[in-house]
Amino acid sequence: MIRLKHNSSILKTKRRLLLRKQKAFEAEIQRRSNEYQSFIQRNNERLQSGQLSEFDAQQIQQKAQKMEASLMQYQQNEGAKLEKESFDKSTAINKKIEAFGKEFSEKNGIDLLLMHGPGGQINFVNPSMDVTTEFVNFLNEKQAEIEKDLK
Repeated sequence: MIRLKHNSSILKTKRRLLLRKQKAFEAEIQRRSNEYQSFIQRNNERLQSGQLSEFDAQQIQQKAQKMEASLMQYQQNEGAKLEKESFDKSTAINKKIEAFGKEFSEKNGIDLLLMHGPGGQINFVNPSMDVTTEFVNFLNEKQAEIEKDLK
């Protein structure tokens, strides 16, 4: 068995790319939110000082509602896209790492290769190490003891 620490430059690059996109997404949300808040504040001041007619106030309220809806829609749509992209890239990279782990393990005679760290996992297991059937049979033999402990 070989245990690896999760220090791969591939994973670090993936994290940096996704973090950069996340920050850009958050910056755009902040920019749109600030624009909306500024619009509201500016027009509230105009309304309070009597610079707007009732018709103008209704038009401004409708525009504010559209701005708010647009902001919410952007957050939902772009957030979902970012989340899907992150998931898809992670999945693709993990599949490649798994394949490379298998190749490396077979090349170096390793039966069990573990990835240690955040998101760590078993990267490769030699099929000859599969003892699932034997373990299930063993558990079945011990079932009476298990049931006794449950009473």
